[in-house]
Amino acid sequence: MTTSVPFESQLRQAVEDFKTEARLSKDELQHFSLSKFDDVQRVIAGIQQQQEKSRRLMYLKRIEPFLKMMTEYGKVVDTFVNASTLLAFIWGPMKFIIMVSSTLPAAFASLLKMYEQIGEQVPSLSLYKELFANTPHMQDVLVLIFKDILAFHLEAFRFFKQKVWRQLFTSTWKGFELKIMDLQNNFKRHFQLIESRASLVEYQEIQSLQQINAAKIQEIHRQSLSSRRESVLRWLSPVNTEAIHERHVRARSRNPAAGRWLVEDGRFQKWFDPVYCLSPLIWLNGPPGAGKTVLASVVIEEARKVSDISVIFFYCFRNDSRDSFVSVARGLLAQLVTHHDTLIDLLYGEMSTKSGEVILSSSDTAKRLLQVALGIRKRYIIIDGLDECPRNERKDICDWFCQVIDSLPRTDMDQIRCLFISQDDGVGRKDMSNIPAISFTFQDNRPDIQAYATARQIEIEQKFGTYERILNRVLHKTPQRSQQVTRRLLSWIACAQRPLRWQEIQAAITIDLHKESINDENLRLIDNVKDFCASLVFVDVDHIVELIHPTLRHLAYLCFPDINQTNIGARMDEAVEAGVFVFYDYAVINWSRHLLSWLPHSKESEVHEMGEQLEVMLDLHFVKSTKLHPVSQKMQENLKMLEVLDIYDSLTQIIVWTRKSNLAWISEDDTPSLDFPTITRNFRSALERISSNVSSPSTQHALEEYCGCEPFKCPKQFCQHFFRGFRKPEDRDKHVARHDRAFTCLVEGCPITTIGCTSEGDLTKHMREAHQIFDCNDFPEPPAKGPKLPKTPATFKCHQCHKRFTRGNNLQSHFITHTDERPFIGDGTKNATRKMFVCRGDLKTCGSWGCGKRFHGANTMNLYSQTDVQITRIKPLADNGATESQKPQAER
Repeated sequence: MTTSVPFESQLRQAVEDFKTEARLSKDELQHFSLSKFDDVQRVIAGIQQQQEKSRRLMYLKRIEPFLKMMTEYGKVVDTFVNASTLLAFIWGPMKFIIMVSSTLPAAFASLLKMYEQIGEQVPSLSLYKELFANTPHMQDVLVLIFKDILAFHLEAFRFFKQKVWRQLFTSTWKGFELKIMDLQNNFKRHFQLIESRASLVEYQEIQSLQQINAAKIQEIHRQSLSSRRESVLRWLSPVNTEAIHERHVRARSRNPAAGRWLVEDGRFQKWFDPVYCLSPLIWLNGPPGAGKTVLASVVIEEARKVSDISVIFFYCFRNDSRDSFVSVARGLLAQLVTHHDTLIDLLYGEMSTKSGEVILSSSDTAKRLLQVALGIRKRYIIIDGLDECPRNERKDICDWFCQVIDSLPRTDMDQIRCLFISQDDGVGRKDMSNIPAISFTFQDNRPDIQAYATARQIEIEQKFGTYERILNRVLHKTPQRSQQVTRRLLSWIACAQRPLRWQEIQAAITIDLHKESINDENLRLIDNVKDFCASLVFVDVDHIVELIHPTLRHLAYLCFPDINQTNIGARMDEAVEAGVFVFYDYAVINWSRHLLSWLPHSKESEVHEMGEQLEVMLDLHFVKSTKLHPVSQKMQENLKMLEVLDIYDSLTQIIVWTRKSNLAWISEDDTPSLDFPTITRNFRSALERISSNVSSPSTQHALEEYCGCEPFKCPKQFCQHFFRGFRKPEDRDKHVARHDRAFTCLVEGCPITTIGCTSEGDLTKHMREAHQIFDCNDFPEPPAKGPKLPKTPATFKCHQCHKRFTRGNNLQSHFITHTDERPFIGDGTKNATRKMFVCRGDLKTCGSWGCGKRFHGANTMNLYSQTDVQITRIKPLADNGATESQKPQAER
């Protein structure tokens, strides 16, 4: 019989594609190529024997339809080509999948079900041998069946090959089942083509429609995945680690060879070697200013050159968003989610059904998720600036990563490589005493520092002259107005409660307290902040400027006429377009923080002057409430300087309310002490309305200049998206919904995936009633069984009822149940009476009825006698009564 070359080439190309996409190792490739049907049968028989021994038999015959289908498929294909070499890449992955999944009963049961469903979709192919031999386009259907079976095993092989597949099973198996459903539909269509003996034209038309349909399904899955990824990233809300890294890479662009000494160091190579690692943990330490962060960027770039290894990193910094374990975990998880689709379902499921947090804040949850995520593949982890973190957070980060790496099996010890970078201080030496260290000084980096300094000096001299001349120029040699602006700009650095964007600084320096105006075009800066402050400040990719020194101008700003709850409609629109509210988000949150920071250093005369400003703010914004907020002893001590003011009581109320609002300690039903929530709603409504209906490019430019490109913001003051915002209103709405309805359904297409539930209990009820899912975790892992403790022998035996006890005092207490006596007799109380009613009596026909139990009241005994057990015990009494009633009257 002639061999159909196109048919054979298609089958062999499908196998080659499978090898490539599965990324088989040499051992796997050799093992799979030699696999046979008998190997699969032996594996199934072995699993059945193990289940018999453990008395956990499962119905393994569910796999028979698939095995029968594949056997017939092999016989049909064998008439055209040598099928054994092709089917080996069905039997090999199948054997691996079955063996691995059998270790988790829920996974094994689901897999058996899938094999059963696939096997039932394809008819007996042996009946159509003649059709395949005489109809070339029907051979293409055989190719499609083979490709779909390979696709199924490819997805399953990828899943079960993961080291952490058990932890991922619950969250990701749903998505896997959806893919398999698509394949099952393909098998149905293949069967219809074979059964109907479709002509070539019909076959081509159906194939065209199937391709269109497959493209639509793929696009739906892609959009769903993208939507879930965006939701997860909003939940993580990480810092932009890539932007920070790019800044450090640019910093050493003047000297591309910077840090090569570290890469070539033998101690570093022992950690870095991708194949063989002697030490998965290493600590790089050096003095302040020696270039540790630059070296971190060098290591990251070097690690990215290694194939088949993932690199994640984090630059710690001393502020709220970059100096804790949770912030590090959020940053690392965000990088992992971006590159590994497998993790999206895991994090999305945690966010939707368990967490209840708008932004990931739980350290325990972060640790659990990160440990699973780190186990997916080999990766390098670089954490720079540990000395920037508080003591407890620093220890937590070090200890946790050390524990995770120590818990790895010896064979996987090098799966996770972790590099810590910090100062060489006493805390670091204590936390990382057991970790190999590379200590360096300025001398190690001297050539790099010298090269950088020389290049930078040339640049500075070309623009400004020497460093002394920079200060002299910006503070003394520039026009008077420029000097004033520079001083005002520098006075905002570092004391701001959060980093400010350039447009917010613009608004701050244009505040005119006398005219009570803001963003006057005549006062706005045309030049860049670097033109005024030179290298004394820097601006990152998000237009955030690092600031220094305190001021309370924002307190006066909140007293401007336009900052008023009656400012609505066209007047509010004008104020928004004029940039009046550019500084509002910062001032409304941080006025109390600045006030509390300023008070310890203030004088009494300054307090009275500040009191006038505070009194004006109370007149404009104070809202009286019948409910008073308790003021803690510590807060009273902090506000002691304000006791000289007549408005002290009201002032304490608005300060406490503001701080509670910033910490999410105020419920929606509480009456606010200030009218800022109303002003915020009015301002945000106007901003969103104008942003959605921009009338001219000039208006668009003004809005972006004043308010940035993210006008849709969260209304919750404690949320970082209160000032950060979103580009699209739907993204903001999804975020806000999580504040109140954080638990969402996992079933695609269900409205509750968008609306959400208010509690985990409501979600469980919805899943049970709407989807007949009685547990959001359909396949929970079996609880780990600890070692059984030896049971204490019961050596104390009751001689009346033969019960046994482990302790003598329990036996003594038990003896009382066989007597009428009660050990504690009261003085005429109800509980002092004896149990006078007994469930027992003598029968006239000899014998007795009942169990002998005693009761205080007849009603209690009657209820007891109606139980199922007691009915059998008092049956003799009922039978005796029936016998008596049947006797003649004289005899009775």
